[in-house]
Amino acid sequence: MDSLKRRLSYLNFSNRSFLSAGPDLLTTQPTEILEAIIDYLEEKPDMLHFALVCRKIHSLIIPRHYDFRYIQCRVDAVDIWKCLIEDRDLAKNVRRLELTDTYSGREIPRGIDTTIYSSTSLESDPFPALTLLNAALANMVSLLQLVCTNRVARDGYLDMVGETLVYCRSLSEIEMIGVASTPIFLATPSFLSHPTLEMLLLSRTGVDSDLPFDITAHIILPQLRVLHAPSHTVAAILSAPTQDVPRPLDTIKVLDPLVDWDPALYRALRISGNTLARLELHSWIDLEQLERVVDAVPQLAWLDVGTRLNMWALPISIEDWCRVLMRLRCLTTFHGVQFFVPGIRNWNSNKQTAELLVRNCPLLRTVDTYQRDSRMKEVIILTGGKNTAQWEVVKADTRKG
Repeated sequence: MDSLKRRLSYLNFSNRSFLSAGPDLLTTQPTEILEAIIDYLEEKPDMLHFALVCRKIHSLIIPRHYDFRYIQCRVDAVDIWKCLIEDRDLAKNVRRLELTDTYSGREIPRGIDTTIYSSTSLESDPFPALTLLNAALANMVSLLQLVCTNRVARDGYLDMVGETLVYCRSLSEIEMIGVASTPIFLATPSFLSHPTLEMLLLSRTGVDSDLPFDITAHIILPQLRVLHAPSHTVAAILSAPTQDVPRPLDTIKVLDPLVDWDPALYRALRISGNTLARLELHSWIDLEQLERVVDAVPQLAWLDVGTRLNMWALPISIEDWCRVLMRLRCLTTFHGVQFFVPGIRNWNSNKQTAELLVRNCPLLRTVDTYQRDSRMKEVIILTGGKNTAQWEVVKADTRKG
């Protein structure tokens, strides 16, 4: 309701007088005004609550907004694409589009006869369905999130939509789930110059290393804020030119092991070192690699080094870790290494470890517990000053920091 009041104020209504007048004044407003108000409601629960106000608002929200905010279907759901092509106002209500490769778990708008092509016809002649999808995407001017699963990208179904995504002026996130190879459309100049894309989340299942990224364009993803990609993709995007103002990139997740990395990646990290606050690595071998990473991004506040590949190597002492981590003066969260040992007998050892960490990393507050299971939602919180330190195991989601 608070968000609705703010939107009404934006439309030059008086919050107090408008809402205190009851639903009658609301229902007498023109349909265009009501549509503008509903357009600001992004979440389905908010729309459902607003739809319960009266029948008129219900008749606007449920068939035209509630059922079209999030669409999850196959590429060959041609009846949905035809509906969005014929009704541009309906297409602009779509915020999230998820293209799947299965029939189960689909979220399809009610009232549409979803005549789905068989998988055989899609494989034999996908061009009709892709043409309709391309035309429907051009009408989704308010689309915020595009999600694609394995087969959709693997079979190249989306390689022709790179040019069309330019029309989605509000698009802020693209996510590839379980994709074994990077779709070619991600390397097209029209996509790489997208002016509003903030999040590019690729798959961790292995990506083509020779994808020809075109870095000759004048502007390459100028608003990119979050990037999950293999190391060569990270290096290519970060090394590409941008506007006079640097990208607001604050989160990078590298999806391949830290093995035989090209120096270009370290140079690319230095480019975003002043804005980057969070870095997640897949894995590493020795401390020297991590030292190079730390030197490239000294402003990190959140670091996850992943797992160590060389399991037979000698363990790294807490003093050596502090020597590396102390270079990150803004570090508040560190994951990937278990510094503490369970058991009451190790209390003195754990106390010394906590004191070293707090002394060398004054802002460090969150580290991993001694649980080896990464799914355990527990972390250790450090508190104290230079001469004293305390630690406490608390419940937390380590994946979200």
